[in-house]
Amino acid sequence: PCPVCGSVHHPQLATLPERSITEEQCKKLSEKAEKAETVKNKALEEAGKANASVQAAEQQLMEHIKKCLGHDLLRSSADGIPLEELIEEISHGKYEITEIIRKYDGRVDELEMNCQKLEQAQEDLKTASGKESAELREKKDHLTEEQHKNENLLAEKRASLSLLQTLPYENLEQAQAVRSENQAEIVKIEQAIQTARGNKEAAETEVAGIHSAIKELKGALDKTREEEAELQREFVFRLKAKGFLNQDEFLSCVVPEEEIQKEEKEIMDYHTTAESTDRQWKQARADAEGRTMMDLKTVKSVLGAQNNKVEVLQKDYGQISSRLADNLRKQGQIAGLRENLEKYKKECSITTRLYRLVKGTTGNGKITLEQYIQAAGFDHIILAANRRLLPMSDGQYELYRKDKSPGKQSNTFLDLEVLDNFTGCRRPVGNLSGGESFKASLSLALGLSDTVSSHLGGIQMEALFIDEGFGTLDRKSIENAMDILLNLSGTGKLVGIISHREELKESIPQQIKIEKSREGSQIKIDLGV
Repeated sequence: PCPVCGSVHHPQLATLPERSITEEQCKKLSEKAEKAETVKNKALEEAGKANASVQAAEQQLMEHIKKCLGHDLLRSSADGIPLEELIEEISHGKYEITEIIRKYDGRVDELEMNCQKLEQAQEDLKTASGKESAELREKKDHLTEEQHKNENLLAEKRASLSLLQTLPYENLEQAQAVRSENQAEIVKIEQAIQTARGNKEAAETEVAGIHSAIKELKGALDKTREEEAELQREFVFRLKAKGFLNQDEFLSCVVPEEEIQKEEKEIMDYHTTAESTDRQWKQARADAEGRTMMDLKTVKSVLGAQNNKVEVLQKDYGQISSRLADNLRKQGQIAGLRENLEKYKKECSITTRLYRLVKGTTGNGKITLEQYIQAAGFDHIILAANRRLLPMSDGQYELYRKDKSPGKQSNTFLDLEVLDNFTGCRRPVGNLSGGESFKASLSLALGLSDTVSSHLGGIQMEALFIDEGFGTLDRKSIENAMDILLNLSGTGKLVGIISHREELKESIPQQIKIEKSREGSQIKIDLGV
C-alpha cells in the first residue's frame, strides 16, 4: 500500500514528457543565459555611459544658450525652459541681433554722409578765407573751430540720443551698469588675448628649440653614419689581414660567449675535481697508515650486506612515510567531515524519531500514520452515518469510534461503539440486535457514499443495492428506512432493495419480480404504471 494514501493501486503513474530537458541541456542553457546576461549588462553600461555623455552635452549646450540669452542685447531669462524651447529662443535672439546690426549700419551710413558734407564745407571755407583779411580769417577760424566743436558735440549728443532711443534700456543707470559689465568683459577678453599671445610666444620659442634640436640631431646622425662607414672599412681591412675572405667566413668561426663560458666552467670543474681527488687520495693514504689491508672480495661482500640492509631500511622508511602521509591525509579528511557527521547525526536522529512516530513503533500503544489517516477518514464516515442513523432509530442510537484501545494493541483503532441516547451508555456494536445492526450497516454505507462524494467531487456513487435485512425490522423502522432511501432516490441515485416483505412491495412502485413455476423461474418487471 501507498505510505501516503494507503491505496494498493494508482490509476495513472507520473511519467516524464517526451520533450523533457536533460541536466546537461539545462546547464548549457544556464551558461548561455549567463553569457547573455553579461552581454546585456555590458550593453546597459555602455548605453548608460552614452546617455551620460548626451546629457552632459545637452547640459553644456543649455549653459551656452543661457549665456547667450543673458547678454545685454537680449536680456532673456532661460531658467526652467526645456532645450527645444531654448533653441527656438536663441533663433529668435539671432533675428533680433540681426535687426539691431542693420539699424546700426544705417546709422553709420548717415554719419559718413554728414562727414562728407562737413569736409565739403571746410573746403568752401578755405576757399572763402583766402579772399578775406587776416583778422576776419582769424575770427572765421575761431568761429569755424567753435562751430566744428559744437557740431561734433551736437552730432555726438544726437547719436547718443538716437542710440539711447534704440537701446533696450529703461533708464541711464541700467545702461551705465550694462556699460560697466561690457567694459569688464572687454578687460577679460583683452587679458585672454594677452594670455593667448604669451602662450603663442612660448610655443614659438619651444618650436624654435625643437627645430634647433632636430638640426643638432641631424648633424649627429650624419657624423654617426660617417663613423659607421669608417668602422666598416676598418673591419673589412682587418678581416683581410687575418686571412678571412668575407664577413660570413668570419662569422662561421665565431664562438658564442655562452659556449666559451661553458667550456671554461668545464675546465674549472675538472681542476676542482682533480684537486678534491688528490686531497682524498692523500687523506686515504694517511688513514691507511698502520692498518691491515683486507681482501677486495671480503670488502665487497661486507659492503654488499651493508647496502642490502640500507635498501631494506630505506624501503621500510618509505613505506612508513607513505603510510604516515596517508594517515595524516585521512585524519585531515576525517576532521573536515566531523562537523558534517555531527549535523547528519542530528538529522538522522530527528528523521529516525519521525519515522518511528509515523510507523507507530515508539511504544505506548501508538498507531502508524496510515492508521491515523484511516481513523480520521473513518471519523468523517461515522459523522455522516450518524446523520442517517439518528432519524432511522428515532434518535436512539449514535455510532462512535473507540478512542482508546485496551492494552498496547493498535489493531483495534477502527472498532465501533454505539451510544444509546435513551440510557446514556456506550456498548459494543456486537450487542445490537439484528434489526439494529442492519440500521447501523445501512447508515455506514450511506455515510461512506456521502463522504466519498464530498471529498472527491469527481467520484459519484450513483447506485446502492440492499440485500435483505429488512426482515428483522419492525414496521416503524421499515418506514423510517424507506423514507431515507426514497430521499436518496430523489437526488438522482439508484436504490435497489432485495426483499420479500409485503410492506416493501406496497411502498416501492417499480419492481423486478421473480416468479417460480414448475417450468422454472421467470422475471417480471413492474413499472407501477
